[in-house]
Amino acid sequence: MIENTIERIKKILPEVEHVVMFYNDGTVFHTTFEHTVNIPKLGNNFSETLVSIQKMYEICNYDFTSYNKLVFDTDDINVIVLKLGENSNLALFFQKKKRAGELKIRSIRRYIELAENLLDVDRVELVEQELESKESQLKELKLQLGSQQYKLFTLEEFQIETHDEEKKKEVAKEIEKANREVIRVKEAIDKKMVEIANLKKDIEREKASTGSD
Repeated sequence: MIENTIERIKKILPEVEHVVMFYNDGTVFHTTFEHTVNIPKLGNNFSETLVSIQKMYEICNYDFTSYNKLVFDTDDINVIVLKLGENSNLALFFQKKKRAGELKIRSIRRYIELAENLLDVDRVELVEQELESKESQLKELKLQLGSQQYKLFTLEEFQIETHDEEKKKEVAKEIEKANREVIRVKEAIDKKMVEIANLKKDIEREKASTGSD
């Protein structure tokens, strides 16, 4: 479970104050922050940061496929963002401790190494949970598509049967609206299917790299 991974991270790294797991589009699917924090806005800002980094690379004419980690070092809090799967990320918020004579970079490297070692153990499980969530979303989208297609069918039938010209005009607008919604849902389904296929590839790669079945 995701909660078990978070507990292990916080046990090994007691400096971790908060954890945020989010998709590339900014959707937060797990966090230790309370609802007093604007969670959707937090996720959107993380997403925008990743997009900004990619754009910066493109402006500089550097190739950018994906990132591995980002580090934000400030006076009181360190934030380390690590890539989980094709579409998921993990952000760790560390409360900095003042240690005389210890270099900041040494402490940050330790955090990253320990966090990555923990994630290597749980990465397949995390990606499988993400896959399960995506497959559930796909089922919901297919239900929406069926509902919209049935609505479209009944509207078209009514338009054929009615002799009221005003009603025909009203129904024509409803048909146009329903058609747009069908197209939107179909595009969402296609996108979700691509995401699911990519996650399955991620799982196979992770299993191959760890030698697990």
